[in-house]
Amino acid sequence: MPNKNIAKIHALLKKRLQEKSERIFTKKILQLGYDNDSNKRYITTRGQSKNRSSYFKYDMRTFLKQNEIRVNDIINNKLKSHSCVSILDVGAGEGNFLSDLKQKYKEKLYTHALILGSFSELEQKQKSGSIDKITKRSVENFIPETKYDLIFSYFGGIDYTAHPDIAIAKLAYSLSPKGMLFISGEDMISDFTIKDMTKYISKDPIFIVKRIAHGIIIYRRAVK
Repeated sequence: MPNKNIAKIHALLKKRLQEKSERIFTKKILQLGYDNDSNKRYITTRGQSKNRSSYFKYDMRTFLKQNEIRVNDIINNKLKSHSCVSILDVGAGEGNFLSDLKQKYKEKLYTHALILGSFSELEQKQKSGSIDKITKRSVENFIPETKYDLIFSYFGGIDYTAHPDIAIAKLAYSLSPKGMLFISGEDMISDFTIKDMTKYISKDPIFIVKRIAHGIIIYRRAVK
């Protein structure tokens, strides 16, 4: 079951959508959301995306290197106190980022890919064991039911949602103590201020928000 903070944020999303007089969502995305949800407890919220072609000129590794984020060092440090490190990739695409890490760390890493759509390459990686779990749902519809040590969202997850404040709050509250959320999305950050995007968590002292090149990092303090 989701924790009370995530449930509260999801309720805000429902209220926001109910109050909108006009929906801008595409039929394709709307149908996809309901097809993947037999219980009908999720709400589809994303409409037409922006021009996606420019997003893939700047990859995850470039983003991490530019900000001197050494994922292997972070994982190795966490493994000093964890038998297994859990990672969620929001907008995982073909799953190469998670797969590369899984091949290196094997059973010491739990990899979860969140995508809206279907990628045969990603599903093949799950069959081969390099991806542990795939969830096909939009990020703001996603209700985390576990805690993650690391969460990454690079051009394709939070950057495509019409409700980044909702998505960020849900992901932040699904971090484990000392967990880290890395968000890359220059277009999103130019459209929404950091204050706007983090308004549901900014008053919670367990979080630290830091602006970095082409994105933000959210740290969760070492409290349960």
